[in-house]
Amino acid sequence: MKKSVNSHCSLNIILICVAMTILLCSPIVACAQTVLTGNPPVPETNSVRGLKDYYKNFFPIGVSVSPASLAGAESDLIRKNFSSLSAENVMKSGLIHPQENSYAWDNADRIVDFAQQNGLLIRGHTLCWHKQTPTWLFKDQEGKPVTKEVLLARLKEHIQTVVSRYKGKIYAWDVVNEAIDRHGAAQQHVRASTHQPVLSVARTLVSAPWKSATAGSAAHGSRPAPTRASSSMTR
Repeated sequence: MKKSVNSHCSLNIILICVAMTILLCSPIVACAQTVLTGNPPVPETNSVRGLKDYYKNFFPIGVSVSPASLAGAESDLIRKNFSSLSAENVMKSGLIHPQENSYAWDNADRIVDFAQQNGLLIRGHTLCWHKQTPTWLFKDQEGKPVTKEVLLARLKEHIQTVVSRYKGKIYAWDVVNEAIDRHGAAQQHVRASTHQPVLSVARTLVSAPWKSATAGSAAHGSRPAPTRASSSMTR
């Protein structure tokens, strides 16, 4: 009986020694493999899972990107960890529509193409904002403020053109960005902007772009998903 117990203890000691040897030698072996072959060892399946993989049954994990993010190590990080993209700046009206009769699609197209090539969702950002808006939107040829009707017509043309271009590729749009002023006076819920004096009625700033986006999307067989409901995002 005593001999059996001693044998069992010896076996446990051997197993512990083997385990310790494997743990201590693994980094050395991995380093040697990299030096000899020029290729690092392939990590185990669990180690290559990204943040998006842990939440794939719950919700998409998103990140805002610029065209510069789509190459090199940063693009690898995006592909590994995120399932939804949003353009940081290049879809804002001042960049994508700098002149009344001229659109600059290249950078926005690059982000949309990257998302499609890698099986990622893309959220459009943004169709109407109080910043990064082109000056021509509010001025006539003489540099005077345009009428409410002209501003609404220009907004409608811009929104429907952009939404139509990416129909079937962008699953949702931030239609009006940061319209609610959290830090304003108690009675001033809509953020002060260049849009507001021209439109007169503050509600028009919110409702008109949404109607334009909905109409433009419906005409092409799709409909924009609701934007985030918060103090900074609204329909």
